[in-house]
Amino acid sequence: MGVRRMKRNGDGKGLAKPAEAGIGNLIVTLISKGIAIIATPIFTRLLVPEEYGVYSIYVSFMSVFSVALGIGISAGAIYKGLLRYSGSEEEFISSAIVLMAISYLAYLSLSFIFGSALSAFTSLPRHINFLLITEVFLGTAQTVIFASERHHYRYKTICLINLLYAILTPLFAIILINASPIRGNARIYASFIVSLILNVPLIIRKISKSHPLSREMLGYIFKLSAPLLPNAVAMSLIAQGDKIIIEHTLGGAALGKYSLAYSVAFIISAVNTAAHSALQPWLMRKLAEGKEAVAREIGGGAVTLLSGAALLFALFVPEIFKFFAAEEYREAEGSVYPLILAAMLLLVSRIAASDIMDSEKVWRLSAASSASFILNILLNIFLIPRIGYHIAAFNAAASYLALVIFELLLLGREGGSRILSRECIKPLLALAVGCALAFAFRTVFISRGILAIATVISSAPSLFDVMGAFFGKREKKKA
Repeated sequence: MGVRRMKRNGDGKGLAKPAEAGIGNLIVTLISKGIAIIATPIFTRLLVPEEYGVYSIYVSFMSVFSVALGIGISAGAIYKGLLRYSGSEEEFISSAIVLMAISYLAYLSLSFIFGSALSAFTSLPRHINFLLITEVFLGTAQTVIFASERHHYRYKTICLINLLYAILTPLFAIILINASPIRGNARIYASFIVSLILNVPLIIRKISKSHPLSREMLGYIFKLSAPLLPNAVAMSLIAQGDKIIIEHTLGGAALGKYSLAYSVAFIISAVNTAAHSALQPWLMRKLAEGKEAVAREIGGGAVTLLSGAALLFALFVPEIFKFFAAEEYREAEGSVYPLILAAMLLLVSRIAASDIMDSEKVWRLSAASSASFILNILLNIFLIPRIGYHIAAFNAAASYLALVIFELLLLGREGGSRILSRECIKPLLALAVGCALAFAFRTVFISRGILAIATVISSAPSLFDVMGAFFGKREKKKA
């Protein structure tokens, strides 16, 4: 109803284009995740949990290092810069990439000088740390370029690269697992090779246009991103700190099992990320135009629809996990439910962050995320060694809930969120209760089926609203 009402008032102008582009990107994301779904049970049967955990710790440290190497530059900061420097967008993007390249060379030099200390910290060999830092640079440069493409709703390059990465990475990994004497490193080599093949031409193409560096733009990037660095560090450690602590306290086998539960649950996060990536540039435009009611309607509709999708997923976790996991991984199934809730709370946090980013008072993000990180690290350090890796999933959900509360409290000091309304609480509560019921009835398929039907019925209005936004452009053409 919200979207249709906006169209009658003329407020929904411009929504069909991002909706259409976003749905295309979402479809490719689902296909990519489908390939990952097919590949994951292959890896869990080719690798024992200790070997499976090697790649998980590599990915965890990639996330941590991407923050430092990327100097806190986020997609939201890039969107703000593109709006500010409309007409000089290529110059702005080139400046950001060159800045990251300088940072990469500095970190690479430090990794050679302090290689032994770095290996002791990451539990990875020196040559793997070199691959890690290089792949981080390629990934952060890709993030900047993709943000520019999303800003203009150009998703073809994004979809093609994501699809190729999804196909080639597991293919190369399977080949290398069978060829390499150190099987745990095979997925790392595959990820690095594919990232090199896909991202180097993308970066060269972008910077070969020889746009001069702008001191003003570099200064603006620092002004917006430097205060965000603590936020980026905190968010990265909330997402990856549990895995690092599990590896150091419980060992590689426990990490491998928890990482599989994490991968299953964060299929939902991948869908949420695709939806948020499509909506974020549009939401920030509407806030800049002062159309807060429009942004709030779509933000609330997205939360309701995606919460329903997350609950449907939770109701069939036993069947999904059985497909994913060999017998030795099955004990991790219970961790999936709180991680699904964590993924949804992370989406709400990102939407609130867009609201804060628009005000350019980005220190608020750092304050909120730092407080949540402190809570997360204390819970993990104290509880994981005593209770086991399962508690890390509940700690993640608690930390993201705290983050959402902190962000909304900070926004409340400025009159409240312009995107999220109190109505968003209802689908989140329904998801929390639904996950608890799904866990309680995980052995009773009929009960879960009834809950699934109720979820579809309750989520249908939001689905129709989003479809209305998608087809709005076509309806105007027909008229």
